[in-house]
Amino acid sequence: MKGESKGGVADALRMYKQKMTLVCEDNEVTEPAAIVRKIKIGLGDEGLRRLNASGLTEQQLQTPTAIWQFLERNLQNIQRALLNMRATPLDSKIPSPAELLMGRRITTSLPYHDTPNHLDEEIRQRLQEKRESQKINHDQRAGPELPPLHAGQAVSVMDTRTGTWEDGSVKKLTNKPRLYIVETPRGTLRRNRKHLREAPQAHVPSTSMTSANGKIDDHLSTPSAEPSSAATDQAAQTTAETKADTPSPGQFVTRSCRTSKPPQRLTYEHRTSSISIFVCFAIFLYSLY
Repeated sequence: MKGESKGGVADALRMYKQKMTLVCEDNEVTEPAAIVRKIKIGLGDEGLRRLNASGLTEQQLQTPTAIWQFLERNLQNIQRALLNMRATPLDSKIPSPAELLMGRRITTSLPYHDTPNHLDEEIRQRLQEKRESQKINHDQRAGPELPPLHAGQAVSVMDTRTGTWEDGSVKKLTNKPRLYIVETPRGTLRRNRKHLREAPQAHVPSTSMTSANGKIDDHLSTPSAEPSSAATDQAAQTTAETKADTPSPGQFVTRSCRTSKPPQRLTYEHRTSSISIFVCFAIFLYSLY
């Protein structure tokens, strides 16, 4: 933006902010083709939802947005503010983004003593620890790891436009983790494992069995007229459990299906017996005096 006036720079930054807000609005990409035509950028694979990436972009934009709003209110220099933001260290051991990119400190309005940095290995170790900490925090909230799929397996594919599921099959696996090429009625798509579900297999119960000589044993499929002793015992046990779970008068069942029993000290019989004992004890003390 060399040679541009302050107004031109402000207009360019305001347009950039509007573009990024449009892409990351509602934490998802809506109508990617229209967005590409409007702001003239390439999103790569437009058919995929990148909710995590959009949320990360939105998180990274919070600091520049706050700085921009502050400078608009106070009419200060935006370039100096962005320079100071890039020169701010990320951690007590990790240098600023500009120093990580250029390998040296950049000049700001604050004086500093330019000393050679010999802590490259410590910085790499600190960055690795930070990545591992982020991975642990992500894995705790990302849910269980889904089982892998194989080629030719029937799956249900999520339609990212409507949020519904449609039938499909895995065409092939890719060299990237948890990424599959699936065949659907709408064509061939590339989808992440979290956008695929294993299709339920139709289970037909067998009503007869074939013997070793090829004949069908019909007596195995015909139910007996009299219930077996095991079935009778199971029915009796179920009836006993039902009677045990039925709450008696004065009890009630909570939402977690637990029978609540009031404490005995609140019953009328217990209060009557306590009063009788107290009266007898008082008479005994009165007789002593």
